[in-house]
Amino acid sequence: MKYKQPYGVTDPNAPYINGDPSVGQAGSIPPAASIEYPQREIVNFLTDSGLTPTNSDLHQLSKSVQIGTVMYGIDVGPVNAVAITLTPALAAYVDGQVFRVKIANSNTGPATFNAGPGPVNIVRRGGAVVQGGDLPAGYMTFLSYNATHNNVELYGASFAPATFVPILGANTAPIPSMSIRQACSVRRRSSTALASARRSSLDQTIFTPFKHPTATRFKFKTSPCRPARARGRRAVSRPLQTRKSTH
Repeated sequence: MKYKQPYGVTDPNAPYINGDPSVGQAGSIPPAASIEYPQREIVNFLTDSGLTPTNSDLHQLSKSVQIGTVMYGIDVGPVNAVAITLTPALAAYVDGQVFRVKIANSNTGPATFNAGPGPVNIVRRGGAVVQGGDLPAGYMTFLSYNATHNNVELYGASFAPATFVPILGANTAPIPSMSIRQACSVRRRSSTALASARRSSLDQTIFTPFKHPTATRFKFKTSPCRPARARGRRAVSRPLQTRKSTH
């Protein structure tokens, strides 16, 4: 949809002006297209998103964006040839364009994707060819078009057929954990090698002996391997001693 300038004005970017009778200024005359086209554009987006336009709901445009139907498709292709039909029909792929697809058939090897403009290869992030099971049937898959390589990159899989997990799980390595008893045992075995280290530093690192890059370090005000020291000394009663008389 193009911008429609006021009626009778040749400048295609001319602004609209309010009329002011007090100074004899005439207001802009809106052409019919300036009113009709925006409405048509919005209504088309609502219907393409599967909504029925109604005057009783003035949030349908926002709902259409939330639904995301115009970028979603159910796979209708055979094995190893993912295919979807979008509304409106896609004329050409655009760099960075994202597609949400529900896979119909688990792939058995290299696969292609076609959203209308033609088939392109599906690759793993980094460019490697997809392997069997990377596209499990019934699961949502995110594909992003890369114009540099003319392919779509696969997101949303762990690339392990037997252990398919969502994308967040695929990018999160398990963090080794230890019980306090195990940690204290490690500390006792390492006491000789760590004798010169400060105790506060030891208490902060004893729970991450594997040096995992994303491991959480647990800090304690006092070491969990030894009881906390008493804040004050307990008074000890002693019997009074009297000096012996020299007389």
